[in-house]
Amino acid sequence: EEPFLDNDVDEIGLNYFGSIPKSLLTCMMLTTLDHADKITRGVTSAIWWGWIPIVVFITLISYIVLNLIIAAFCESLQLVRKREESNECDGAEDRLKEGAATVDMHSILEDLSW
Repeated sequence: EEPFLDNDVDEIGLNYFGSIPKSLLTCMMLTTLDHADKITRGVTSAIWWGWIPIVVFITLISYIVLNLIIAAFCESLQLVRKREESNECDGAEDRLKEGAATVDMHSILEDLSW
């Protein structure tokens, strides 16, 4: 019998990391911080250094999610900026047409006054 594997470690391993679906569910629970304290306490009570990978995982996932949120925000700002620039260009074209029409009206009026 291996000294490292006792009943607590086996129970925690089977409950949280017994299969791939259970491991993915545990990772999702850690990502959403749902029962993260229960998982961490359980793992730490069985293995004293078990909190280290959990803290590293939560930190990395938080960083990734924060980057995704910032990326979505920057992309929406970029779309708004492009729309505003296209509206400004359309407005500039309209002003040029109006300016050209104004110039034409002035030349017509000048021609009529002579």
